[in-house]
Amino acid sequence: MNASKRAWKALAIALPAAAALSCGGGGGGGGSCRVGSATGTAGGYQIELQYLTALTGPQEAAFEAAAARLQAIVTTVPSQVKVTWNATARSYCEVPADQSPPEIIKGLVIFVTVEDLGTGGILAESGPCLLRGSSRLPAAAVMKFNSSYLDSLSDLELGKTVQHEMLHTLGFGTLWAATSITSGFGCGLLSGYGFTGGQALAAAKADNDAPPSWTTVPVEDCVDVPGSCGSGTRKSHWRYSAFFDPGTNQSELMTGWITPYDQPLSATTLASLEDLGYDVDPTQADAYAIPSTSAALAREAAPAGGLWLGDDVRRVPPLELDEF
Repeated sequence: MNASKRAWKALAIALPAAAALSCGGGGGGGGSCRVGSATGTAGGYQIELQYLTALTGPQEAAFEAAAARLQAIVTTVPSQVKVTWNATARSYCEVPADQSPPEIIKGLVIFVTVEDLGTGGILAESGPCLLRGSSRLPAAAVMKFNSSYLDSLSDLELGKTVQHEMLHTLGFGTLWAATSITSGFGCGLLSGYGFTGGQALAAAKADNDAPPSWTTVPVEDCVDVPGSCGSGTRKSHWRYSAFFDPGTNQSELMTGWITPYDQPLSATTLASLEDLGYDVDPTQADAYAIPSTSAALAREAAPAGGLWLGDDVRRVPPLELDEF
């Protein structure tokens, strides 16, 4: 995520890096940092948050609320994986040697860190780091936030940003492109700047009033947002000009911007998770209507007051694991 083009707020902020937690001894002699909690359906999809560095109470609450919502959305009970946390696995997930992450993963483990990434505009990056070899569903993921910018977010901005980034850990925008199973990185669901998943396209038309002419779901190409978009936004978010209504200032959460206005999590986004291999509860989607083409194309600039989500997708191909 790149914060260099935040028109709504000057970034003359230099906060110290968050101090690492003092971790007590865990199994096998390693430390074990605090584990977050999120209430989900018993026996359903499980997200475990591993805070590897310290967060404030409101920041932890934002992460746990986002995890709880995704646990309500995803109904899949994926196969378990057993992880040998050797140097390779730790390197992929950026887990220090003195930490004791779980060896058996039932759903998704997310390693949350806050660290000093400098003041060059990088706010966060998120994505899977361990992938189930057969189902292609993530087993572990990284969410990394820059301490230079994190505390400048309002509670509303923080909540929406964390939810957006957590969807990237499930594979939204991060597991769309590549087709090779052996690459460990992708499901082949992009054609040019269109998402080809049939579930998402059907939901866009049936539930979100997408034009009948759509043959794919439009993915960001940055054509309509000159000077305020880039390679990190392209091909990893819904196209803003198709998912923003200038009449209401409402845009979908998984476009490339966090705005000061309402941003629903649409049935299209939930269905895109089905295209990745998840089962979802469609009743958890927010009400949302895709604007008419003429209304959308009337907007050819970045959203006023918006926080641009630049290159917020982690570019490291995940390591594949055996399932059992």
